Amino acid sequence: MSLSKKIKVLQVIPDIGAGGAERLVVDICNNLSQQKNIELVLLTFSTNNAYKDITSRINMISCIVKYSPKILRKDIINVEELDAVIDNFKPDIIHTHLLEADQIVHQHIHHGIIYITSPHSNKNFYKKTTLSKLFSKDEIIRIILRKRLIKKYNKCSHFFITNSQNAYDFYKTNLNVGVSFIKNLGGATDLSRFKPTDILQQPKPIKLLTVGSLNKNKNQIFILRAVKKLLNAGYKAHLNIIGTGEEQEALEKYIKENDLNDYVSLLGHVTTPEKYYWTSSLYIHSSKQEGFGLVLSEAMACGLPCIALDNIGDREIIQNGINGYIIRPDDMEGFCNKIIETSNNESLYKTLQKGAIETSKKFDISHYVNELISIYIELLGRHAAK
Repeated sequence: MSLSKKIKVLQVIPDIGAGGAERLVVDICNNLSQQKNIELVLLTFSTNNAYKDITSRINMISCIVKYSPKILRKDIINVEELDAVIDNFKPDIIHTHLLEADQIVHQHIHHGIIYITSPHSNKNFYKKTTLSKLFSKDEIIRIILRKRLIKKYNKCSHFFITNSQNAYDFYKTNLNVGVSFIKNLGGATDLSRFKPTDILQQPKPIKLLTVGSLNKNKNQIFILRAVKKLLNAGYKAHLNIIGTGEEQEALEKYIKENDLNDYVSLLGHVTTPEKYYWTSSLYIHSSKQEGFGLVLSEAMACGLPCIALDNIGDREIIQNGINGYIIRPDDMEGFCNKIIETSNNESLYKTLQKGAIETSKKFDISHYVNELISIYIELLGRHAAK
């Protein structure tokens, strides 16, 4: 495809909530919008926007859609506004993020367009079934919806982009995707925004930070228990938690019942998390499952060593003794010991700090977007050659 013609890209995500996938999409769109060979529109199905401070330069459209899949009755589908946006913009590529966007966009296939899926997570939906679960009603519904979506994939020029090697391996196996139709780009961080300050953090006092939606998977209750254990052992520590979610009430209850109000701050959603990275000494992460841990690369870019529970995905970022430590799930003793060891050993702390900054350079958003554009060009070239 000639680069004299701009590539028209429609990025689609359900809404711009406060999650990591949404932040990554915003960063990608900001970068793509600055490319001379790209014409971009970011489409959402809601006006919700947790990142208004960094989306002003993006050409954004919101449209109303209705999608309610049924098993024994006809699906409720109304994607007229979506179809109108596609017909008006005439994209070369439609790039969806998260399962809901993927399901909605694939209801009406527009031929002549390349479709790209970035699932980010949603492994439970895409996984192959097992005999032990075949008699579960929820599993039967999932299987039917999964089959429907894959059928849609087969009706268009379709490609997958994953954000971790673990996710790449999963989708390649569970969807039988050929290597020419899937690519792992890893994660990406805006290093012009997330960067070390002139004066790097010090290991003491222990100022802990964690960022993420407040839910059972992110497992912030584990971190609260760790803080309690540190305080009971006589260490001075403070924890900042950035994020909102359904577990907030349970976390507030634990904080109150264990007299942690002076040692834990629930900050809610913040628009400038980098300010909290800059004033913390360690980033701690307790997720049970993770694809690419965007917050880890952001923390490292700001000079923070990271201590995390092992959830497979974080292994692609954290290297023990280089930029932080990965601890066995539910190993409270090991988790607290590494916080103490890192905070008490200034030489070790500086080594991890330096390693964290170097690691973050691998996830520069500009490298990511260059690779993404190369994929766009390659796929359009393949399509034109058919």
